[in-house]
Order: sequence, then C-alpha cells, then structure tokens
Amino acid sequence: KCFELYKHIWGVESTVKSNEGDVKEESSLGVTESDGWFENSFLVPSVEILGVDSVKELWSKVPIESKKKTEEKINLLKKCEHQCKNVEEILKSRRDESVLQRLALLSKVTSVITEAK
Repeated sequence: KCFELYKHIWGVESTVKSNEGDVKEESSLGVTESDGWFENSFLVPSVEILGVDSVKELWSKVPIESKKKTEEKINLLKKCEHQCKNVEEILKSRRDESVLQRLALLSKVTSVITEAK
C-alpha cells in the first residue's frame, strides 16, 4: 500500500531491476523506493544545514551506483555504532561491578577495624 501511495504521489516512468532480482519502480525524479534509508539518515539534515535546500531532489540525480556505495557506508556506520553501544554497556556493567566490589571491601575493612578495637 505504501508503494502504491508513493507511485500515486511521484508517478512512475521506468522500472529498475535490483541485484536481488526484485523489480523496483523509479519515479520521475529518479528516486527509488529504496532511497528511504537516505531520507531517514543523518545526511539530509546535515546537508541542509550547509544551505542546500533541495537535498532530496539533488539526491535523486545521483547515479544509483553512488547511492549504493553510500548506503553500504551508512550500514557499516550503523553496525559500528551498534558495536560501540554494546561495548559501552559492557563497560558500564564492569564499572558497576567494580563499585559493588569496592563497597564490599570497604564493609569488610570497616568490620575488621571495628572488631580490632
């Protein structure tokens, strides 16, 4: 349904065959249904900040091969960010564990000192 709405809004001029053999339709602006990753990425607002008003329209003119390479890089960045998040969670867990061990040691030392009185 979503793609039908897309075709209705943008119109369809041609059909593009992807590597997987799926048929994808291309709009009159040259934007394929797979360009959603671009529109949802950090790239659009970042380029707009630089003063480019029609980022999406300009992106539609970029060759498909360049789009694919950019998408691959975006996917690698997402994977790297995900791995960094996992490492951060592990570090937080280790810090929490260290704090608990310090508290346990402090409690033990306090107990030993108070018994020695």
